[in-house]
Amino acid sequence: MFLAISLALALITYYAMGYFSATVEKVWALQSQNPQENVFLALESYPILLSIIVLTVPIFEEWIFRGILLDEFSRRLRSRSIGVTISAFFFALFHLSNPGTYPAAVLPLFLGGVLFGLCYLRVGLGGAILCHSTYNLLILLNVLPLPGV
Repeated sequence: MFLAISLALALITYYAMGYFSATVEKVWALQSQNPQENVFLALESYPILLSIIVLTVPIFEEWIFRGILLDEFSRRLRSRSIGVTISAFFFALFHLSNPGTYPAAVLPLFLGGVLFGLCYLRVGLGGAILCHSTYNLLILLNVLPLPGV
């Protein structure tokens, strides 16, 4: 059940954030003019480093944003919904530091943070890490060119 929920939410997050990002970009005409600003593309010539980032960064992000912030806000404010909302907000703001990320990207990133938070509440920290890592892997597979093509 743990694996099924984590992977299902990773797919939902991938498609929901993709759709929402495309909508935000259309509404605000915010498509990046420099594709090299994409974090994954900028590191494509370093596949080992890129793999480490895709697989390990979600461990720390989920531990901080779900394991610490979501739990603390939920406990102190006595509301898991508020905990998910606040941790997702900080998660989105944190990702503004990624190269090529524009301010309106906070909206789809917030949605991703909410979905990772729901995964955390349903199956725990390990599930949220798996969900987030799978999401990153899906982006990586979609962004990087196929070898030999």
